[in-house]
Amino acid sequence: MSVRIEHLTTHETHQLRPDLGKDRFSAKQQKIMSHVLRCHHTGKEKSIHPRLLSLLYQVGKHYQGSKIFVIAGYRAPEIARKKGNPKSPHQKGIATDISVDGVSKEALRDYLLANHRGIGVGYYPNSGFVHIDVNRISNAYWIDASIPGHKAYYLDSGLQGKTLQKKIRLVAQRQRKRKSTFALRGVGSSSKRNPLDKGSHRIKGRG
Repeated sequence: MSVRIEHLTTHETHQLRPDLGKDRFSAKQQKIMSHVLRCHHTGKEKSIHPRLLSLLYQVGKHYQGSKIFVIAGYRAPEIARKKGNPKSPHQKGIATDISVDGVSKEALRDYLLANHRGIGVGYYPNSGFVHIDVNRISNAYWIDASIPGHKAYYLDSGLQGKTLQKKIRLVAQRQRKRKSTFALRGVGSSSKRNPLDKGSHRIKGRG
């Protein structure tokens, strides 16, 4: 069985299929995927860890070959710094942001957390993807409710159900309003603390 991978920015695709036995990939496959998952900002490449390839394949296999869309793979260090996270696992070739065709972000998040160990899972409800990374001692999970183009906005990972959805909507509304307000005023972003920050947190090595 092969799993189709498509990068949403470069539109490059690859049919990922283990060629060294169960969920294992040769150096040739790693090289191809390192190109597909290259930094789309700079064009730079880095060897993608075989465990990340295995995880991507297992995700696709679980969803019966549904296409996996890559939002971001490798991220060059200078890009990671610009995005405000110089320790991002993206710059190590062990992380990617994805969505799966026909699968909700919530279902993908829950599948990953329930079935895999030693991974990081970031839930980005307002940005439309789930972050995954590998090679952790234990699982890590975080929620970033920011909208695209805004700084990260982390919520308490223990939030669930209607309470979580309400906070997600409030963050999106507030950030959109702030963006519109500052665009009209022609000034930068505010440094005031957001009242929704209560209970928020940061995860070491997040996306």
